[in-house]
Amino acid sequence: MRRTIVTLLLLTWFTPSVLLADGIYLGGSLGNASIDDTIPVSESVQDIDYKSDDTAYKLFIGMGIAQFAVETGYVNFGGTRNSGTDTAMTALDAFGMLHVGLGPLGVFGKVGFVRWDYDVNNIARSYKKDGTDVAYGLGAQFDLGSIAVRAEYELFDVGEVNDLYLFSVGVTVPF
Repeated sequence: MRRTIVTLLLLTWFTPSVLLADGIYLGGSLGNASIDDTIPVSESVQDIDYKSDDTAYKLFIGMGIAQFAVETGYVNFGGTRNSGTDTAMTALDAFGMLHVGLGPLGVFGKVGFVRWDYDVNNIARSYKKDGTDVAYGLGAQFDLGSIAVRAEYELFDVGEVNDLYLFSVGVTVPF
């Protein structure tokens, strides 16, 4: 899995300009991340069912060719302080995307990998989870000249965390 992510990152950042029919773009999005997790406390204390929503953001770079794109980025899912438990979660992701244009409006789907890092600190114990897993997303994009506004919904299937969703709205700019 790590080789796949590294390959997608290298393709996105170092592909020769001859192949960039539609070009490279940068983007950023702001949104809401939702986490549903079960946090182990200790052998003598019952696990904590933990649910949280927090502001999240992501920065990404992509390369589009016709209706296909490769995109990679950094996601900060936010952190929370809830009932004596502090959490922080970040990730690096890489996606293959298919875009269908309908005039200035387009829709896209994406499938890829996410390398995530999840830190949890509570009164009884601190621990760290991390891993590489599958991610999916659907979105819509509206072109305003060379700038595009996009809204997307992503599901990150991150190991032991039950559910991790991100809904975000952002902008992409070509360069």
